[in-house]
Amino acid sequence: MPIVKRSIEPIYVSRNKLPKDTKLELECTSTLTLAGVILQLSSLSKHAETLFGELFTEASDLGVRFGKMKDRMENLNSRMEKMNPEGDEEVGAHEITLKKFRSRQNAKQQILSRATLPPTLQLESISSWLMPDKPTSWHVEPDYISYLQELASYSLSQMQEEPERLRQDRAQLDADTQNLAYQNYRTFILTADCSSDILTQFDGVNFHLDSIMDRSTTVKRLCSEFVQRSAEVDEKRQKNSLVLTKHSELLEVLEIPQVMETCVRNGYYEEALELSHHVQRLSSRLNHIPIMQGIARDVSNTMELMQSQLLQLLGTNIQLPACLKTIGYLRRMGVFEEGELRIKFLQTRNCWLQQTLSAIPSDDPYTYLGKLIETSRVHLFDIITQYRGIFPNDDPSIVMTSSEYTHESKRSYAHVFYGWITCKVGEFLRALEKMLSSHYIQRLDSLLSQSMYFGLSFSRIGADFRPMLVNIFHRTLFKTLSGHINSASADLRDSMKNYILTLPYQASQPPAAYFQPSRDSGKTLAPPQSLLQFTPLARYLNQLLATFNEVKQCPLISLALPFRYALQCSISDMVQTIREFDVRERSSYSEKEKELFVQFCYLTIYDLIPYLSSALLLIFPIDIVNEFLSRTPCVMSAGEDFTPEKKNRVYVPLKSEELGEPLRELYVEEIHQKFRELGRLSQQSLETIPVHSSLPAASPGEAIPSQVKHEDTHTQSEHITELTNPVESTPDNDST
Repeated sequence: MPIVKRSIEPIYVSRNKLPKDTKLELECTSTLTLAGVILQLSSLSKHAETLFGELFTEASDLGVRFGKMKDRMENLNSRMEKMNPEGDEEVGAHEITLKKFRSRQNAKQQILSRATLPPTLQLESISSWLMPDKPTSWHVEPDYISYLQELASYSLSQMQEEPERLRQDRAQLDADTQNLAYQNYRTFILTADCSSDILTQFDGVNFHLDSIMDRSTTVKRLCSEFVQRSAEVDEKRQKNSLVLTKHSELLEVLEIPQVMETCVRNGYYEEALELSHHVQRLSSRLNHIPIMQGIARDVSNTMELMQSQLLQLLGTNIQLPACLKTIGYLRRMGVFEEGELRIKFLQTRNCWLQQTLSAIPSDDPYTYLGKLIETSRVHLFDIITQYRGIFPNDDPSIVMTSSEYTHESKRSYAHVFYGWITCKVGEFLRALEKMLSSHYIQRLDSLLSQSMYFGLSFSRIGADFRPMLVNIFHRTLFKTLSGHINSASADLRDSMKNYILTLPYQASQPPAAYFQPSRDSGKTLAPPQSLLQFTPLARYLNQLLATFNEVKQCPLISLALPFRYALQCSISDMVQTIREFDVRERSSYSEKEKELFVQFCYLTIYDLIPYLSSALLLIFPIDIVNEFLSRTPCVMSAGEDFTPEKKNRVYVPLKSEELGEPLRELYVEEIHQKFRELGRLSQQSLETIPVHSSLPAASPGEAIPSQVKHEDTHTQSEHITELTNPVESTPDNDST
């Protein structure tokens, strides 16, 4: 194997002669430069490597040849022992050959002698016979082939003597080798020691040379790096010199982000946009410069701050000119497309509107709804005006007269605008209905007027929602009135459970005369004073009159049929309650109590029910309601049922005779007798209010016309009054 390279590292450096205590010359150098040392040591290492390589090759060849010779001698010795074993008779070669190929059929056999074989086969046969276990590599060895040829030429006697001769030669060689080793053993020892020392020293030389080579590579690399750094430093120095000459211009560019941020924070958006466009132009040409990338990044962050401030500005109470400027800035920034810009505008304005609406105090429901309606109307109309001023192309009233516009160019985003309006109207209607359904509010007429004005103002932009308002107020009023009527019926049932037939008060006027002359009007609809004789009837009438007075504030024509039906159901329930009282108390009636109960039934049939029918007709005149029903579909609240009148779409007065028939059946004769006694006055009690035949009809979803409403309201305030007892008041008589 080749000698491993060694590296030698010099320890001392001297310009004069080497010191005396230096053990090895290679550990110190007396040259003036390290480069000379490296060159000398490189040459020395190369020469030593070549020399020792040759020595190693020759030693390896000698070792191989010696091993081969030793193997041959051992093989020959073994063959000779096989050819001449002790105690065997001598046999000729010819006999051995014939014996080997002998057969029972002598006539057909031929004698095969060695002379008849080719030389190659002769050598192979002799080789296989003498050395059957020989290696295959021997076939190509010249010495082996020459020796076989020599053996093939031997006679039998020579062949028999050959083993002995070989043993003698081997013994002689062993003896000569021993003598040589004995005589020259000191030389061998010195040679081995010298070789060991030489190898050790050359290993050190190789090691130090490798170290020098490694360090020379490092030195070369460091020198290259130094040259490269020097070039970079020189290049930087030149750049710094150029920067110094352009210091003022560079300073202006570097201060752009700071100046732009100052402009944005102070509201100078026009100047900020100009700086942004300038930086974009510079960045498109100098985008490969890192500092320019940093400036562009800072400007982009400032633009995001500007965008946030503009959106926050849209979320405040600003007017149309400020909105135009703000949207113009956002459009010039180019961060939003046209559709996104519209959506952002509506989102920010909607946030401000929601904050404004949420700031309305909700302690008083009436005040809250009034401010909600007014605030929604004013601010929504302002937002709509601002939107139309900023985005005029979304207005369907604008007609494109230019023929250059294609269908795609004329496409607008009106669906975004009207979708937002629909959403806001829906939110307003839900808030209105929620507040009306959860709180009891008396001034519904005022809220209805404000809401109708709100819807009327929105009709100019094609978003009239007044029909939906009618449904909301219709449901609210019907729910409130139904509750009052049911409460009156329940209170009557409770009163009749413990009622004792007595006559606490005798009317000073005729019982059924509730149509009396008035100084202000032709007829006055006053409640019959005769009902004051019976507290349950008086209280029941007072509660219904309070309901009537509430209806007259907001008399929606769509409530006529539902209200009449609820009133009719309440009267039927009242009649049934009176019948149950009679069934429960009839067995214990005295003559006086029976007479009082007959009078109780008589007043119910001929005074109370006709008066309620007249009051109903005063609020909802027949001709106006029927004309309205003939021109509009049926308006019903949730939970209402169809009555025959509703199915036929006809509005008729309450039929007192039919409603009072269950009471008349109880005491027919007594009631007829009472009717004959008070026939003239009772005939007056059946009269009704004259119908306003000349009044204008109301349109669908509207209340009674204004002139009729004002006239009837004045009449109601004077004519529909609650029962009072001018003589005395008892705990059972709740008078208002």
